[in-house]
Amino acid sequence: MTTPARTRVATLATSVVLAVGLSAAASPALADDTVDTTCVSQEQYDADVAAAEEALEAARVEAKAAQVAFTSAVKQSRKPLVAQVKAQRAEVLASVKAHRDELREMSRAFGKADRAEKAELRALIAEHRAELRDAMRMLAGGTKALLASLKAELKAVKAAWDTARGAVRDAEGALEAADAAEVCEPVEELPTEETPTEETPVEETPVEETPVEETPVDPMA
Repeated sequence: MTTPARTRVATLATSVVLAVGLSAAASPALADDTVDTTCVSQEQYDADVAAAEEALEAARVEAKAAQVAFTSAVKQSRKPLVAQVKAQRAEVLASVKAHRDELREMSRAFGKADRAEKAELRALIAEHRAELRDAMRMLAGGTKALLASLKAELKAVKAAWDTARGAVRDAEGALEAADAAEVCEPVEELPTEETPTEETPVEETPVEETPVEETPVDPMA
């Protein structure tokens, strides 16, 4: 025979099991309801997109100016470089030719010279050959120095151009982020229904008129 206490315990246990099952089944739906749905107003969206577009346009202008500066630096630096190299080369080649002519003359005179003159000519020939080697080194070194200077200048201008292009990429990313923002739906204000107030009729209580009894006047009094 089941007692009332056992019946209440069994009913309570069943209720707990059902409650746990219902909460577990409802948990995914609750998780979906808590998804972050951050949005911005239409005015804020328009302002953000306009600011991003303006920044992108300014970055593109800067990048174009940096590109023009780089191209101009390349063109302008080549002209003086070529002119300087040609001038140095002509100077060195003239010195080399003069040294070679002198060496040629010394070599001719060397065969006809005596021992003392040959010793002197050997010293002069060695000196001219050393000067000839120095002139050739100066020609090569001057060209390398000019090329190094040009390379450093172009590297700096190219770095500025790369920085400007990076700014353009950043501005494009900012514009994409602003454009991808979710706009909040406008909230429509529901018209408020006026609840008519029921007027409670006032019941008029009829006033009962009490008849006034007239006392007869005794004429003999």
